[in-house]
Amino acid sequence: MFWGVKFADWSPVENKQSTITVSWLGMLLLRYQPTRTPFKTFLEKFGENVALYPIVQTGETVSYGEGITVKAIASLKLPEEIIIEPGYTINDFVTLYTFIPIRAHDKILRQGVEYEVGPVQLFRFRGEPNHYRAVCRRLIAH
Repeated sequence: MFWGVKFADWSPVENKQSTITVSWLGMLLLRYQPTRTPFKTFLEKFGENVALYPIVQTGETVSYGEGITVKAIASLKLPEEIIIEPGYTINDFVTLYTFIPIRAHDKILRQGVEYEVGPVQLFRFRGEPNHYRAVCRRLIAH
């Protein structure tokens, strides 16, 4: 493994191997442990699989990236929690709780229905990110 690249042709900058860097990377990977929180345990047990499509480009046409499957807990919004917009019903809004960060305007595919992610709120526990909550609205085809 060589350290450093040139921007034009991606060849090594110099032909010296970086043994120390490779050793540090190996130690990092050997000691890696996935994050375990009570919320993540609950999510794995009771969550459902949804497809997350990150937004890539906005404008006149919106394009999304490759979809990934994530675990989430979804619940329908109560009528007193939202302001219903023209063209929507109360069943068109869902609250999503996830462990991974999601962004506003990403697309969620849940049970064959596409939703647009609205405002996202981060919840912390002891200073560390615990989970994300987002209100999602069903996408209406034009």
